Amino acid sequence: MLEKTMGNFTSNRFVTLDKSQLIINALLAAKDDVKEILSVDVEPQVTSFEPLNGEALVSGRVNVKVLTKDAEGALNSLNYNADFSDRYKNELIEPNSSLTFEADVVDANAAVENGAIKVEIVADLNGTLTETAQNSCLSRAEGIYVKEDVITVGRVAATVSDNFTVSGEAEVKYGIEKVLLAQSDVCLAHAEARDNVLTLEGDCALVLTYIAVGGGLKSQLIKIPFREEVNAEGFSGEGEINVFCRVRNTRIHLDVLEDAENNIFTAEINIAVRAQNIVEEDEDVICDAYSATHELELSFCRVASTVSYGMTAATFNSAGEISVPGDAEITGFCGLKAAVTSVRPLDGKLTLEGVLTGTLLASGGGDAAYPFAVPFVHTVENDDITENLVVRADAAVTEFEYRQGRNVSMNFTVCVSANLYRNIEENCVADAVEGEELSETMGAIEVCIAKAGETLWQIAKSLRMSKEDIMAANPELVTPLEKDEKLVVYHCIAKD
Repeated sequence: MLEKTMGNFTSNRFVTLDKSQLIINALLAAKDDVKEILSVDVEPQVTSFEPLNGEALVSGRVNVKVLTKDAEGALNSLNYNADFSDRYKNELIEPNSSLTFEADVVDANAAVENGAIKVEIVADLNGTLTETAQNSCLSRAEGIYVKEDVITVGRVAATVSDNFTVSGEAEVKYGIEKVLLAQSDVCLAHAEARDNVLTLEGDCALVLTYIAVGGGLKSQLIKIPFREEVNAEGFSGEGEINVFCRVRNTRIHLDVLEDAENNIFTAEINIAVRAQNIVEEDEDVICDAYSATHELELSFCRVASTVSYGMTAATFNSAGEISVPGDAEITGFCGLKAAVTSVRPLDGKLTLEGVLTGTLLASGGGDAAYPFAVPFVHTVENDDITENLVVRADAAVTEFEYRQGRNVSMNFTVCVSANLYRNIEENCVADAVEGEELSETMGAIEVCIAKAGETLWQIAKSLRMSKEDIMAANPELVTPLEKDEKLVVYHCIAKD
């Protein structure tokens, strides 16, 4: 008589949803008589979303920073916010879905039309779905033979979404008469969690573009290190953590001192952080079963989950060059963005490809702007990396220098932080239903052929005998079989 006990456990799996192209158009009122737009920098942020059946209503805000030149040749900066909304369609989305969204800029253009600034932004809206499954499996059974196993299951033990502000005093080479642009990025070098506290270490990279005292356009990239502690309920220190950081806004406070050149300032960089504490746990399951006396119908449960391999970080140098007109004197830069475009995990290493984009600013022959895109490639060595990993990598440029000769050569330092995952699938017996009783048609003693490669479990299941009975009759049997073997079998159908 079959007696069984069922077990239940939870698993979580991350599903990367298809990209959706997002078009954002904004018409911005110009405060000054804008003659020319030198650069445009945009930062879209998803602020809210509502999951529905087959889609999610996504809303957000984009910050637009525009560097302009007026009719008199003066440089000015304009800062705007514009709202956007979109219907993100995917058949996996349900009203109770757990989702996250990020908007990554693909292209941005700005033009002057009838005294206003028209901005068109093309962005990729990237969605991630966290699936939660309640798995019901057969955990114990009496009256049948079972093959027990231990499977690995990934679970999200805790999540946190918060903001923190990095503040730092910095100094530029020349006195500041007017700040034009303050653009920043963040790179995470290390993260650890313990006792409900998430500790983050990394660097903020601030590009300050300004008019110097006495005139002249200047730029400087300043690296501001940070170590921040974030309240993270449920982060115990067990398992692995994955962290995503994005800059939300940057503020500059000039320290105006009497009879000083005003080259010291304070930066406040607000950063949004999202973190997950992912634990990897073992579950005792039954992966196969058979009966010696009855037909047995098995149903199986597919357990899909995601386990984390934590984070890895790398810093490396790269270089590139572009050509500019001979009468153009490069005096500054803005809009530096490092982006990872391709990730190839291999055993023991991770190959990253990306591009650094930005704009060189020039004077001489009329102020002008020269956008550039410089590719970079780097390989990260890490013994934990395997070919089947899923990798999410973010990059920031933390140092930048240029030298003008026949061409403009650029040397820069890129910081990359990568979150590592692996999707796994396991199978277990969901249920076993006893069918008709088997009839005795075999003789008391039989000689059977077992095929090469078969395990002891496979042999026992095919003969509906216990493994112990088979070994008792065939004590020299070694499995898996290297070749076809003749086996002596007593009582092919055993009675309990």
